[in-house]
Amino acid sequence: MYSKELDLDEDEVPIILHELNDSAIHFISHEQYERSLSLLQKAQTLLDRLKFQKNPKDRFLIQVTMHNMALCFQKMGALEECALCLDACLHQINSQYLAPTFAKKSTKKLKKLKYECKIHMQVCALLSQLHRHEEALLHAKQAVQISQYLINDLVSLCELNVEKTLAAKKNEQEVHEEQERQKLEGLSLSQTSSQADLIYYDHSISMLERTALRVYPILKEIQNRMVKHKSLTGQDKNDRAKETLQLDPSLLENQSLNMKVLLGYLNQSEWLYLLNIGNIMQITPLTIHDLYSNQKIDVELSRDSILEKITFLAISYFCVSTELRFLVSSKEKLSFDPVYVKAESEFWHGKALEISCGFLPSESPLVTHVLSSYQKHHAPVQQAIPENEEEDQGLRVIRPERGIDKAQFQPIVRLNKHLNIALSPLRLSPNNHRQLKVKKVEVKEASVLVNLLPQQQAASRPKNGKHLPQEE
Repeated sequence: MYSKELDLDEDEVPIILHELNDSAIHFISHEQYERSLSLLQKAQTLLDRLKFQKNPKDRFLIQVTMHNMALCFQKMGALEECALCLDACLHQINSQYLAPTFAKKSTKKLKKLKYECKIHMQVCALLSQLHRHEEALLHAKQAVQISQYLINDLVSLCELNVEKTLAAKKNEQEVHEEQERQKLEGLSLSQTSSQADLIYYDHSISMLERTALRVYPILKEIQNRMVKHKSLTGQDKNDRAKETLQLDPSLLENQSLNMKVLLGYLNQSEWLYLLNIGNIMQITPLTIHDLYSNQKIDVELSRDSILEKITFLAISYFCVSTELRFLVSSKEKLSFDPVYVKAESEFWHGKALEISCGFLPSESPLVTHVLSSYQKHHAPVQQAIPENEEEDQGLRVIRPERGIDKAQFQPIVRLNKHLNIALSPLRLSPNNHRQLKVKKVEVKEASVLVNLLPQQQAASRPKNGKHLPQEE
């Protein structure tokens, strides 16, 4: 169909590459991976002919081609080639040519991070199957760094939207207190205590801000259970301090954690398809539109997006635990203490279980997979208890949070208090959602002024050749 000997003009090369990728994705959808790979390999031979000086965004074609080649290699069982293609994708998206494109907007920055997190976990799984566990462990830890960054970003975004709602609730509380005082004194209710003062009737509070108030306790609890970061210093500490809001704890007292806010009140089983480790490890097709498309920051607080990030966190913890366990059980000469590494593996596995079992439905494949693996390799009940010796196991029961239907499991995990595990934070400044929100308000006010200006000019124009009198 296509040949690299084609006599193409420079402007025609990107068009042919788009056609090749579209045709390849068509064959992928019909599970014809050999035919799809053949087209993508032909596209690979044309990549060198792209003139990036004229259009730097043509480099996205490299990203799409290598990603879809990785998909075909994975489906065909060529693990080494698949890992190489995914590694090329990570290198390309962080190159000096593409990275600035995603750094301009917080939404694109988050899209890039989610893509990277997923690729790191996929490469980890591939390298693990190739018995390259030390390299796989590095990718797993990078996935953890990104996952925790995404959760911290959600908390920051929630806090910004919660501020306005809490202020309205405080006003509502004062109105109720004033109403009660007037009732006790036998006075008639004043106009200040009308329905317009209540949050339920406050039209300035958006649905997003109401949702953020309900989701915030869940995200805050997840953040508290994450692996702690190493102490921050210098600019990193200042950047994170700017995004830390001091919310009044008294206003959050009545906001209890309820997982039904995320999982639903009627049918929580609809989320089971999403909560599957296979959905993360299986590569899916990538198009140019997936990389170019942009969405509002509000989407990050949708149920799908939040559950996806919780899943990323649990699976990345599980990946670290698995690779550490494989390193201990490998027959190679070890350069570390196997007893300590085994305990560290149990620590990470316990964290994966704490997140998955605590915040996801018990019947989801992800929870059952993580739980069965923990019971097989680390369950405290499998160890013998000394009869005449005291032993402080430091055990803890993980209970599903309120609101999870059919909470079947309450696993027991060992705390491993003697371990001092801290994770290096992602070397990336947090999103300044507050500044972005202020800019949006300023742009909106400016647009209102621009719209009013023509009306004012029209009102001041002369009628019948006479100027209108000006007000003093």
